[in-house]
Amino acid sequence: MTTDPDLSEELQRLQRRWDGITDVPELPRSTMDVIEYGLGKQQRAEVYVNRLLCYLLDPAQPHQMGTDFTTAFLTGLPDNCGFEEDLYDATDVRVNEQVPVWGSPDARRDSDTSPGYIDLVLDVPNEWILAIELKFSAAETGTEFYCTASQYDDEPIDAYESGQYYLYLHQADQPEASGDCFTN
Repeated sequence: MTTDPDLSEELQRLQRRWDGITDVPELPRSTMDVIEYGLGKQQRAEVYVNRLLCYLLDPAQPHQMGTDFTTAFLTGLPDNCGFEEDLYDATDVRVNEQVPVWGSPDARRDSDTSPGYIDLVLDVPNEWILAIELKFSAAETGTEFYCTASQYDDEPIDAYESGQYYLYLHQADQPEASGDCFTN
């Protein structure tokens, strides 16, 4: 029996393509790993992750996901976070980064007092607020302050009648939040 040389070459070519398609690395790199790797383990990784999350979580951004990513993120929060808000319509969710946090309403008017800054804030005005502190390749810097703050940007914390939630996102090998209001 003889084989057609063209058919044999075509089968070898298909086998090489199949091998190329099915050859998957043992451990695919996560987005976090890619960001950290590209920065050479610099502390600026937090800034880039913050921007990426802010963009993806904001339903008003032109990423064409609408509220899908926001809803998936919020419904995927850890159970111990206690987040049980109605997400039937997440179009009202606002997302802001590097939000100034004040210890008291008077502190904002005091020129000698500086605010703290929380990395991300998701909120629905007068309903609920989720403050997110990100830590990637950086030390925990005293999250207790956020647990006792009275004002986030222009909004008094007590204006959020339904709930206030705090999430601390960190790498597995990093220390957890020192503020007891945070879910790690």
